[in-house]
Amino acid sequence: MSATVAVDTVSEGDTVSRAYGWNDTNDATIDEEAEVIRMMATTLLDGGSLRGLVDHLETEGISTVSGKAWKPITIKRALTNPRMIGKKQSGDK
Repeated sequence: MSATVAVDTVSEGDTVSRAYGWNDTNDATIDEEAEVIRMMATTLLDGGSLRGLVDHLETEGISTVSGKAWKPITIKRALTNPRMIGKKQSGDK
């Protein structure tokens, strides 16, 4: 499974991967990835740590959409992304 976090601003020439948990057109979720997002949120709400999540995701072989290893800041950004928490809809600017 792979993933990445959507980026709000992009420099010219850069490419942006899709948001983890969302399909390429950002109009539907990917069930397996959405489950990982739910697991990350639940783990943190239950007192787990970002570092512990990084270790768990690495052990399970779950990487970002770009194929990179998760980092604490990447998880934090994924879980606080306005779209992920229901504050932004597809097509909003």
